[in-house]
Amino acid sequence: MELVVALLLSAILTGIVFYSYLLLNNQFRKYSVKSDTVNEYLIFQKALNRDIERCDYFKDTLSQTSILFKMPAEDALISYLWSKQAVIREAGNSIDTFHFKLVGYDPHFIKDDLPFLNKIILTLDIDDIGVRPVFTKHYSAKQLMALEPISNE
Repeated sequence: MELVVALLLSAILTGIVFYSYLLLNNQFRKYSVKSDTVNEYLIFQKALNRDIERCDYFKDTLSQTSILFKMPAEDALISYLWSKQAVIREAGNSIDTFHFKLVGYDPHFIKDDLPFLNKIILTLDIDDIGVRPVFTKHYSAKQLMALEPISNE
């Protein structure tokens, strides 16, 4: 009888320990996925900020499904394409994909008659949480003077 009670208690204890392990493992997996998503957003934000700072200008496409960055290097372009499930960054031979949804896109132009942007406000859906980052370009007088001939073409 004592042996049966000991086996029963050890089985109950083993079950409790195993359930605790499964619960802890599940929580760690959820935290890891959330951490990866936040890291991906931070990398996207850093890349877009860096591209805005370094570019001569950036402009909206007519379809408002992408933006183009003209970099100081000869004919170097970087583009960001918006799709329903991802944001795709193309820079030369490099393609980066950021897996979150673009819900809203609000471009702000330097002047109404120019396609060049000085600010964009994005609405992103990251794990069912709405995020609205604002990205701003501060043009120098030299850059603004250089945009006039481009806008007349």
